[in-house]
Amino acid sequence: MPEQKIYQRLPDGTLNPAWTQARLGRITASEIHRIMTGDAARATYLLEKLTERVERDMVGKGLSGPMEDGIALEPEAGAAYEEETGEKLVIGHLMEGPGFLATPDYLVVSGGLVECKAPIVKTALGERFGHLLREKAKRKRGEDGKLVEAEVGAPPNDYYWQCVAQCIAADEPWCDLYYYVPGLRPVALQGWLRRIWLETDVERKLLDAVAVANEMLDAAYDAVTFSRSGEVVAKVVEQIEAAGSHEAVDRALYSVEGMRLPAAAVKVLDEAARRKTLALPAGLEG
Repeated sequence: MPEQKIYQRLPDGTLNPAWTQARLGRITASEIHRIMTGDAARATYLLEKLTERVERDMVGKGLSGPMEDGIALEPEAGAAYEEETGEKLVIGHLMEGPGFLATPDYLVVSGGLVECKAPIVKTALGERFGHLLREKAKRKRGEDGKLVEAEVGAPPNDYYWQCVAQCIAADEPWCDLYYYVPGLRPVALQGWLRRIWLETDVERKLLDAVAVANEMLDAAYDAVTFSRSGEVVAKVVEQIEAAGSHEAVDRALYSVEGMRLPAAAVKVLDEAARRKTLALPAGLEG
């Protein structure tokens, strides 16, 4: 039986709890740029993931107004992309990459991915034309001698790495970063795309960074969960050895149910319980 796909949104448009739960404590494509932009950004991000693992709740659950507006515009953006390109899209779902999770907005039926962004007008203009406002902007002259700009600004770092990660997870060669900004319709710029190709050296760079980040996160989680395991196990062993009934042994073991313990600690508890069980009369209550 094929594995059931997990979508970000339920049919009624609300956030899917299963999608949120699956992402807890995991590196995700939408935030993966934070492990690619220096130690400080990576440390902050991994601390959030560590907190999610410990609390089993998502850090930063709130969405800003612009983010909510952008999500609400995704269906409209997908339809605009289909009209502009002639391609057919299907809604993306949660995908497992090597050490991270990704949820592309859309899969292109003929191959490829689409990640939609619906920034406010100021942000959109800055990302596409902001480089023209900087002193060292690269300029070219056309045949008429006028200054022209052949290239738009580079895609933001977070969008770029998100698209790269999604290509890896979906095993697709490219992802179209599609900007949809209804407020720019008066200048015919309500929709434009940047195709981001998955390059071998970039893929390796990302996967290496993900591997290092996961090693750090796992080590930190072990330190948190195992830091007092010796004390806990010693206390439970004392309770088991002092137990006067099978029920009391069960109560002692139940006190650590759900705790994450090293395999060696679990073995110590199992052996203590087995010894005590054999020493107690069968069926003794108390």
